[in-house]
Order: sequence, then structure tokens, then C-alpha cells
Amino acid sequence: MESNAKTDPHMSMLEYEKISLNPLDKSSNAILAKDREMDSGNVYTKEESGIVDNAEDNNDFQTKIWTTIDAITAKISAFRKENKKLLKQVMLVILLICYTGYLTYACYLSIDNAMFLLSLTGLVLILYIYSFLRDHFGDQIWHNCLSPAVDIIEKVWKMGKRFITLVILAGIGVGIYFLSRENPEQLISGVGLLFFVFVTYIFSEYPRKVKWRPVIWGLVLQFLLALFVLKTKLGYLTFNWLGDVIQTFLGYSDEGAKFVFGDPQYLDHLFAFKVLPVVIYFSTCISVLYYWGAMQYVIKKIAWLMERTMQTSASESLNAAGNIFVGQVRV
Repeated sequence: MESNAKTDPHMSMLEYEKISLNPLDKSSNAILAKDREMDSGNVYTKEESGIVDNAEDNNDFQTKIWTTIDAITAKISAFRKENKKLLKQVMLVILLICYTGYLTYACYLSIDNAMFLLSLTGLVLILYIYSFLRDHFGDQIWHNCLSPAVDIIEKVWKMGKRFITLVILAGIGVGIYFLSRENPEQLISGVGLLFFVFVTYIFSEYPRKVKWRPVIWGLVLQFLLALFVLKTKLGYLTFNWLGDVIQTFLGYSDEGAKFVFGDPQYLDHLFAFKVLPVVIYFSTCISVLYYWGAMQYVIKKIAWLMERTMQTSASESLNAAGNIFVGQVRV
């Protein structure tokens, strides 16, 4: 064995020392010699050749699998790009069918509990119909119906705006008289409001530059809204229903607080576990509506109404409308 190792030119000194130092370990010497022969590429047994062939077959099989997956993925991507609009419409139809089924089942279980969902669905449907009519028939409706009416109103207003303003103010005064004659103490709040306007005017740096139209129209709109809500049955029922819907909407935060903190443990710390979750919940919903573009639409319409009635600038109207939903904003 030792002589064979010495005559092998491919044998390293370490392998030679192993064979020389362990002449009695025949099995180790045999394995080491066989490994040396396999490394030289001269000897392969049938079993070893079969293992190599199987490994190559496995590599070929994996390559075929990944090639097939890549081809399928490329076809799917190409089909999606070519039929993007169709796929979107199909997805919307599927979602609409699922939502209709969910709404129907919710109404079947309890129509009272599903009232908020019905109200939200009706509002979304009205906005969708409005957007559809605006996008497809907006120009025709404006030129044929709205534009002539707006021109007539502007002409009448320019001809008799002072007289119309006096009539409106006189009507408001008569309404205040009849509404408060049985309880004159109600006039205290109105006098207080006028007092604040007077104080801000006399302490203004430029009182002659005050634009009275936004001030007067702002007060008039508040009065008309209060009159509609408090003195008409339709206004009372409408805002009472809106109040119930909003209360139900905000009540969902209590359900979340019960789920997180436990019931009635969430009442142990009223501000932390009941009040703050409402703020977080409302802010989250507003953020989602901003992401969908719904809040921008609502704020834009409210700002448009303020701009038309009070003749405020676009930035002022947008700022005032945004304060309703997101607090103090900076323009």
C-alpha cells in the first residue's frame, strides 16, 4: 500500500501521510484511494453514474417547470393588459352582485339595523347618478336649462338687488317677531350675535373695507337653516334621521372598544377607551373617504355653494368647507 501511494503522482502529501500512518486501517485507505480515483475523472461505478444521471434529470425537470410557469405568467400578463377594461367591468359586476346579496340579507335579518347601510347605499347611488348625468349630459343640461335660468336670475338680481335684500331682511324680521313674541328671551341669543358682529367691526383695522355680503349671507343662511330644522316638520324629521344615522355610525367605535378592551371594562377609563376611539375611528373614515375622492367632491360642492351665495374667493370657500370635516386647515 505504501509503495502504491509513493508511485501515484496525483497523491498529495497529506493523503500519503494518512495512508502511511494508518497501514492497518484498510477500509479507510481503500475509500481514500477510491475518492482519489473519482476526483481524477477516471473511474465511475454504475451506481454513481445513475446518481449523476438522476441529478441531471431533476435539473432538467425543474428547468422545464419554471419555463412553463414563466410562459403561463407572461400569457396572463398579456391577457390582462389587452383586456384591462373588460376585467375591471367584470370585477365591478361581481362586487356589485356580492354587495347586493349582502344588503338584501341584512335587510332580511333586521331592517332597522340595516337602515344605515341603506342610507349610505342610497347616497352613493344618488352621487353616481349625478356623476353619470354630469359626465354624459352635463353640457346639454347646462346650455339648454340651467344657463338661461341663471342668466334670468342674475338680471333680476342686478335690477333689484337692493329691493330684494330689503324684502329678505324684512321677512326675516317678521319671522323673528312671530317666532319670539311668546317667549322674548329667545331674542337674547340673536342680540348677542349682532353684538359680536358690531364689536369685530368697530375694532377692525380697516372697517371701511369690510365686505358685508359674506357677513349678511352667512347670518341669513344660518337663520334659514335653523328655521328649516326647528320650525318645519320635514326639516325636523330629516335632521333627526341624519342624527340617528350619524349616531349609529359613531356607535360602531364602541363595538370596537368592547372588542379590544372588553365589556364593560372599556368604561373603566371613559376618556381613553371610549372618547379617543371615536376620534381615531372618525379620522380613519375621513382618511379612507379622502383616498376614494369622496371628501374632495363634498368639500368642493360646499365651497361652490358658499362662493355663489356669499361671493367669497375660492380659497376662502374651500378653507371654510374643509374646516367642517378636518378641523382647522391652512390655505
